[in-house]
Amino acid sequence: AASVEMTGLTTGTDYTFKVEAGDGAGNWTENGPEASLRTHAQADLAINFEKDRIYVNEQSSLTLKASHATNLYGFDVEIKYDPTLIEVTEIKLNDSFGVNGTTANLFKTNQEGVIRVIGTRLGDVEGITGEAELVDISYKALDKEGKASFTILKGSSVSDTNDALYVSNRDVLGELAIAIPVEGITIDQTAITLDTSTNKEGTLVASVYPDTATNKEVTWSSSDSNIVKVDQTGKLTAISAGTATITAVTNDRQFKAESVVTVISSVTGIELDKTNITLDAASQESTVINAKVL
Repeated sequence: AASVEMTGLTTGTDYTFKVEAGDGAGNWTENGPEASLRTHAQADLAINFEKDRIYVNEQSSLTLKASHATNLYGFDVEIKYDPTLIEVTEIKLNDSFGVNGTTANLFKTNQEGVIRVIGTRLGDVEGITGEAELVDISYKALDKEGKASFTILKGSSVSDTNDALYVSNRDVLGELAIAIPVEGITIDQTAITLDTSTNKEGTLVASVYPDTATNKEVTWSSSDSNIVKVDQTGKLTAISAGTATITAVTNDRQFKAESVVTVISSVTGIELDKTNITLDAASQESTVINAKVL
């Protein structure tokens, strides 16, 4: 017995193979047996999220998509998700696959965190080759922060116009983050005075709320760094006399708070250019003393 492995075949294509036998003298049979086959439909299933990060209680959606499809006519897909983080609100065919009840049919279930969608095109139409958007799923994040996932389960399948079946042999994971949003920011001092001579440094403290917000990071800036500088911890350094506004902006949702900084330069003393002078009264001698304010 002999066997041969065929490679490089195109998906969704009919092939006929004929077997002939030959001898050492180069004589070949002409009526050997034939074998016909059709390669099955194939596609890479994936989940495309409208957003990869959403807030608690926010609505969003995803699309079940097939790429590198060949003559795709139907599908049977199971998607697992965590119902403690996500509430699925709607499941419908994507218009590019077909209109439910008219050019396509969709059967759907959603039980205990597993969605099953079975779809088929209707009528004498060609299957889809290339990119295919199959199903749109709308959902709502519940009031719990975390990492949510939608997983296309192993065993999900697609089929072509001849009912040839391709079954996925692995899970396909899609993840999104559920965050608690920032609602505002305050600064502990809305006005502050610094002195280039005696009180050159200061600190502003930003409070982001609510305390449970996922991303409480803040970016600081000065309207005029020639007057006062601020670093990313809120530390101030007076440079020269004047007024500038310090702004703190939340990285999440860009809420902002401001503080007006007034910089003064106080007098710390006075210096004379002459500290010991002798004058002749008889000649009415005079001199000039110059003073420097420090």
